[in-house]
Amino acid sequence: MTNSSAHNKMLNTIEALLYSEGGETAKTKMLKLLEINDSELNVLIREYNSKERGLKIVEDDKRLLLRVSPIEAPIIERVRGESAREEISKTGLEVLSIVLYRGSASASDIEYIRGVNSGYTLRQLTSRGLLLKSKKGMTYQYSPSAELLALLGISHISELPKRDEILETLIRFEEQKEDDR
Repeated sequence: MTNSSAHNKMLNTIEALLYSEGGETAKTKMLKLLEINDSELNVLIREYNSKERGLKIVEDDKRLLLRVSPIEAPIIERVRGESAREEISKTGLEVLSIVLYRGSASASDIEYIRGVNSGYTLRQLTSRGLLLKSKKGMTYQYSPSAELLALLGISHISELPKRDEILETLIRFEEQKEDDR
């Protein structure tokens, strides 16, 4: 088997494993099954996603998920008989942006940046499956869900436009706000 055919077989195997697992599996399980390391897996995922397909591989911190490509989503929605998606409010977009560009944030982090209570918006975004909520110490952390990443057409937050620049601006803003206290 040539290196290229072995590589293509690996891509097919990832797709088949994800499909057989109901569309998602733990990254650690995939790494063990394929006997590869994290950077090799990332290369394979980027290659898989670079080709025009009806499916994309999306990842969060611990899982790989097989999702419908954003290009194919409209027809899937029509087949399912879903009406147009409810729009996300400006407040919701602000909260999503903060969480996406920071990677994760607590409610107090978000409220500190926005300057207003964001509890209702966080509950709405979590219930719509756009944010994940997890307990960390005495507070909850919110992080982008794989569904949100798929909706944006990306497979990892590192693919966000100008992520490093915006994250740096957010950090400076938080530091400046802290100094102003």
